[in-house]
Amino acid sequence: MNNSPLLKKYDDTFFMEAYFSNNPVSKVTNELNGRLEFSPNDKTLSVHISLKELKFWNTNHIDCVYGINSDGIYLKLTNLINMRSKNNSRTKQFLYTFYVNTCTLSVIPFDDSNNNTRKIDFSLTGFDTWFPIFEKRKINYFKRGGLKLSVNLKSDHKIGSFSFGEHKFFLKVYTELKNPSRIEEHYYRDLTIKSRVACIISGYSKLSNICTIKIVKDFEKLFAVLMGQRQQIVFIRPFSKKNRKAIYTSQITKTTSNVKKYIDPTYAFTYETFENTLGKIINNFFNRTDNENALITNFLMSLNEGLDLSNELLDLCQAIDSYYEVVPNVPRNLEKRISCFLKSLPECIKNILEDNREIILKDFLIKFREGNITTSDLTRKKNPLCFEDTLKIWARCISDTRMYLAHGNLKRSKFRIDDSVEKTRNTELLQFLLQCFILQKLGYSNFDRKELKDSLINIITNEKYSII
Repeated sequence: MNNSPLLKKYDDTFFMEAYFSNNPVSKVTNELNGRLEFSPNDKTLSVHISLKELKFWNTNHIDCVYGINSDGIYLKLTNLINMRSKNNSRTKQFLYTFYVNTCTLSVIPFDDSNNNTRKIDFSLTGFDTWFPIFEKRKINYFKRGGLKLSVNLKSDHKIGSFSFGEHKFFLKVYTELKNPSRIEEHYYRDLTIKSRVACIISGYSKLSNICTIKIVKDFEKLFAVLMGQRQQIVFIRPFSKKNRKAIYTSQITKTTSNVKKYIDPTYAFTYETFENTLGKIINNFFNRTDNENALITNFLMSLNEGLDLSNELLDLCQAIDSYYEVVPNVPRNLEKRISCFLKSLPECIKNILEDNREIILKDFLIKFREGNITTSDLTRKKNPLCFEDTLKIWARCISDTRMYLAHGNLKRSKFRIDDSVEKTRNTELLQFLLQCFILQKLGYSNFDRKELKDSLINIITNEKYSII
């Protein structure tokens, strides 16, 4: 499960340790001076302060306090009332406890600082493996008389343009040397040039820090959809020779490029497959509808590392359900909505699902042979099914599995998938199909190709699942 405080509910009880200050905090710090406790009834802040900070904290009421925790979650506390205080004369440290009226959590700093720029660059953890046009190079060189070798990498590559609000921006991808930009080594040595792939955003209008972070956070979501993996921001900074100070950095917990040197062959949607349509897809993503946004948000929840299988399937079902909430002529019924979702997939994908009926419907077919599901269950008055209709039966299997996981209702979930191995296979399959569906809605059309079909078949017939 993702334990981010941003995902907590209002009636949860939990705590956060963070660094708190009277000024807006913009950078993650290892220094933690306070503990904020949440409960359904109240919120309290306990903060350790030094003699130097006493002037701000030693009061009965504070209008506003800012903070940041080690995961980069920003906090804004308002209307703090002093409940009690203690002091340690030996260490000259003071402990103050405040009642907190309101607390706001955000992934974006509360201070905009009015730092505006027309050009910024950023990088995500998966860039080095997803963009194949810029690879790490290895070169041989010979040095004489203190000669220094300058390394020139490929120039930037235009991706396309996109609209954010009323403003138009342009996106390019480029490679930079991590360190150094000019290289001097011993005689006759092989030199490996380490590089990093990043993107440049530029426009006619200036970008504020908050606007910049919002845009890059959206790119973080988009590339998670493209790669089928959660992404993390490596940095955001002005693209300027005079000022390269990062606007935003995050503590990376897992970097794909640390493990894989070249593009991951398991990516079903590689950079080359977009055939110059990536710019259009990016623009469509930034102008997505509310139901498309709900679809993407819930899909991304299913990608959270450490999420258990049941919650992953619930997130995927919620993604489909929320998308069709405002689509006309679609019943308010999850089974029907899953059927509509499957029906709208590209023909080449539906054909593969039909051809692998015995595997996809394995749990259902076993129950049918054993008499646990009968013909009368298929031909019921409400939503009758034909035994040969693979996709509609699979939609009911997924819907009934969701019903059982959410409510534990055995009578209303006869078609549920009980076998844990089959449940894993079907959840992974549904996640991949949703990835295809989202990209289809964003304007991607290159589905009928061998690599994608192989990826789909590999999920269905994966050897890690026991196929009888």
